[in-house]
Amino acid sequence: MAKWLRILTKIHHYHYPVIGFCGLLWTVVFSRPGTHLITVGPIQLDVFYILVVSFGILLVLADEYNPEDYGLGPSESEK
Repeated sequence: MAKWLRILTKIHHYHYPVIGFCGLLWTVVFSRPGTHLITVGPIQLDVFYILVVSFGILLVLADEYNPEDYGLGPSESEK
């Protein structure tokens, strides 16, 4: 059971960098700057750059996996 719990916590932890990387890749490959603009009062924002910054922040702020964050001790392979 502990092995499956460790695998599930790693999947739970690493989905943030995967979403950040895939979202950033998808945005750069399939979108072009200046195509979609959002106007809020006098400010005009480009959706391309909003997505690049958002996915980039998600990718950068994702920290390393630490089993103690999930209440788990070190695995037998780490001992």
